[in-house]
Amino acid sequence: MRNQPVTCKVLTVVLPREIDFTNADQLCHDLCTRAGSGIDVLAADMTGTRFCDSTRFRMLLVVHDRLAERAVQLEVVLHPDQPVMRALKLIGFDHVLRLSLAAA
Repeated sequence: MRNQPVTCKVLTVVLPREIDFTNADQLCHDLCTRAGSGIDVLAADMTGTRFCDSTRFRMLLVVHDRLAERAVQLEVVLHPDQPVMRALKLIGFDHVLRLSLAAA
């Protein structure tokens, strides 16, 4: 019996430039809805996000928890020198969320 390669289906969603009270709830709903059946990883591309209201970071935890219930992993993609990356690390979300560095 040959070992079959393991494939991982990834859906990448580009997040907006700014995340605040005007769009966070809808964004949370959209991310949770888009991770349908057959998706293993939802990659939230925040490389273009320049601002995220500190209280809206919670939205990422909500998405993380809802996706985990469906065995889908949330991966947050950022640039290493991005202010959003520093903020996530400062509040300790790097210990909860899977953060990935964007290719240069």
